Amino acid sequence: MAPNCVDTHNPNARLPRNQVIDYDRRRNSNREALRNIQKKTDGKSWVSLGDLFIKMPNSAASVMLKQDQTKLDAEIDEARERIKENTLKLEVLDDAEQSNRKRGTHLAGFDLRPITAQELYNVTKQEPKE
Repeated sequence: MAPNCVDTHNPNARLPRNQVIDYDRRRNSNREALRNIQKKTDGKSWVSLGDLFIKMPNSAASVMLKQDQTKLDAEIDEARERIKENTLKLEVLDDAEQSNRKRGTHLAGFDLRPITAQELYNVTKQEPKE
């Protein structure tokens, strides 16, 4: 990246990126754990809760991991939104922002958000024919 990159103005802009990486690692670990629980034939698994290990039924462990996955997904989405907000704020503060806009090199479309499953369903559902 160039030395005058927007990120270099504020080191705190990288904090959400590090959070996303940490959350993603936890999410992958949870995914692996869920897969291992599905493969197990006996009814109980050892689960780590901080510094404590507990043997619990696979169904309860699976529910707990799925809830954690949901929370992690929400945290990742929130951190990504903070990254976008911080980047847009830094772009405004950037000295070369005006010249970048004139050249068309600003972050056009960076504030777009993905379509949700419900929105996709609403767009693609067909109206009943009369």
